[in-house]
Amino acid sequence: MFKRTGLESLRAMIVPVICCAFALSVAIYGLDQAERGSRIEGLRALEESLKRAVVTSYSVEGRYPASLSHIEKNYGVHIDRTKYLVFYEIVASNVMPTIVVLELETTSN
Repeated sequence: MFKRTGLESLRAMIVPVICCAFALSVAIYGLDQAERGSRIEGLRALEESLKRAVVTSYSVEGRYPASLSHIEKNYGVHIDRTKYLVFYEIVASNVMPTIVVLELETTSN
């Protein structure tokens, strides 16, 4: 029978460990990228919903909404204030307001 030396046994154990570590790091990277894409999509979806509601308000009411609360109350847009910060600046009732949606930083301990 063939007996392995200490170095050969060590090599036989290291290769599978390295392969598993590599596969795990690729999986973690993939999950991180998917989560990042989901966050970006959430920002975009909220901004688009707000813009649609503002345009709808203008076409129905003849003016742009004076506040975010008007949009939320009358046009069914929900803003998760634990995730997003929304800047809504209106210059005049007949000028499209500036809408900026930012993601709030989350701390995970």
